[in-house]
Amino acid sequence: MRGLVVFETPAPPSRRPPGPAAWVAPVPIGYWRRAAVVSPADVPVLDQEPAVPQPSRPAQSAFLDIGGPVHVADHGGPPGAPVLLCVHGLGASAVSWGRFADALTSDHRVLAVDLPGHGLSPRAGRSVAVRDNARLLHEVLAAVGPAVLVGHSMGGALAMLQASSRPAHVRGLVLLALPMPRVPWEPMTPALALRVALCAWPWLGRTALATRFRRLGPEEFVRRALALTCSSAEAVDEETRQLLVQRAEVGDADDHATFVEAASSVGLLVARAAVYRRTIAAVPTPGMVVHGGLDRLVPAAGLDELAALQPGWTTAVMPGVGHSPHLEAPDEVAGQVRAFTRTLATARRPIGTSAHLTPRRSAVLEVREEAIVR
Repeated sequence: MRGLVVFETPAPPSRRPPGPAAWVAPVPIGYWRRAAVVSPADVPVLDQEPAVPQPSRPAQSAFLDIGGPVHVADHGGPPGAPVLLCVHGLGASAVSWGRFADALTSDHRVLAVDLPGHGLSPRAGRSVAVRDNARLLHEVLAAVGPAVLVGHSMGGALAMLQASSRPAHVRGLVLLALPMPRVPWEPMTPALALRVALCAWPWLGRTALATRFRRLGPEEFVRRALALTCSSAEAVDEETRQLLVQRAEVGDADDHATFVEAASSVGLLVARAAVYRRTIAAVPTPGMVVHGGLDRLVPAAGLDELAALQPGWTTAVMPGVGHSPHLEAPDEVAGQVRAFTRTLATARRPIGTSAHLTPRRSAVLEVREEAIVR
């Protein structure tokens, strides 16, 4: 194809496509290989290769066209293995699932999606409201086939909404730190109070986050974010921390607005407590809930109510773990997920075993068959 340029660079590019949207799969996430219909002037020129941390087992990627590029990281897995589709939380991306995925790919096919405005999925003028992200998740599932949804925080809410409204493609739910309505006697933590305030006045939230990022720089910004969302920043392994910093370094001006808008939408969803509870209770899908005992953003006080709404779901509380169990204790969470999917495999309805990334309307924009050195 005239003008088709395939290039590699150790430095992750901007999320914005360099030319017409002709993204291809596979793409190893670590040195960010892409192919696009571009002119030679669009190809980046590097004076020298910067030192960039590489994941120990780079994932490959596909981009789906769902009103714009949607990035799906494919960590691989044996043919015919149960499929897990991981959905990240606020301000996160597919990068956050790396260690968790590595612990499961011996007997699962693990995929992770970047929602619009996160990771390698550009905002592209799309809404990041919960309901719109839930519809987008439905399109991703239509592309990859039936799967167990593994959702963290906001991603858990999206997975739950998908299973409640369109359960046909959802074989099971794994919900990490699922947002729940506050119980009346539960004091609001300072971290949660700050988030509520920033989301109540979006312009203030955008300005505050942008100012904080400029003042701290990517590395310290990520360290403090991990200190808030985990029991401590040091609870996350160094490789993952550096990959998160790398991701933050190539963010753009939309990131802070995306975070605030998405957070506001999640807050409104949970604030409609009666409707939210009915939605959870209506989910027909088998589920497992994993929660950190030290979660400062979604306190474990709501788990009793969740158990009452879904008495058939399994609940696991991890002592000493914060809001991000998959980052702090990836091997332990992976073990719980493996035990859960084994119960699904013996259930009456078989677990999904295919992930083709060959969609209906949500087309992979272009695919090239190339060997990727992993």
